Amino acid sequence: MKNKRFFSLKWKFVLIFSSVFLLLLMISGYKLYWDATKNFALNQEKKAANHIYVAHALTHQSFTSFAQLVDLFFSTAQTKTIPENLAFINKNWQQWQVLAGVENTLIFDPQGKLLQRWGSGLTPRQDKVLQTINQEKPQQQLDCSGACFQHTLIPIIGNGELIAVVSMAKKFSDIIIE
Repeated sequence: MKNKRFFSLKWKFVLIFSSVFLLLLMISGYKLYWDATKNFALNQEKKAANHIYVAHALTHQSFTSFAQLVDLFFSTAQTKTIPENLAFINKNWQQWQVLAGVENTLIFDPQGKLLQRWGSGLTPRQDKVLQTINQEKPQQQLDCSGACFQHTLIPIIGNGELIAVVSMAKKFSDIIIE
């Protein structure tokens, strides 16, 4: 007679229940891992969306403050000529550069030709200048060809017609840090 290994009914139940519990433990561990990974990804997406929202809000705030600064530059544009406004800006440029954190300011004529430059050599794209001239509406551009800069282009209208376009640039990092 052959000698077979005999497992009692008690050991069979123990093996079956142990296997079932081990399988349940592995499934619940995998589900916990899956949920943690999913929650982490969702939290990262929320943080990224929040950072984008904050950057957008700060960029818009900077755009608005540049528009107000240009209004200050040319508040009397209807009574002054461009050369008088340029002399006014020449006189006060360094103070405004320090106070507003402006990297450069450019003045374009109604045809898009550069009239005057203050500060660094940053220039907005010519198509943005022409778009501002044609639409007579403020524009902004983010230029990240080297370091990132925000260009704000604002048309100056005097006596019902476009007399100039002012472009101001500021480092994007300064906008975010402020």
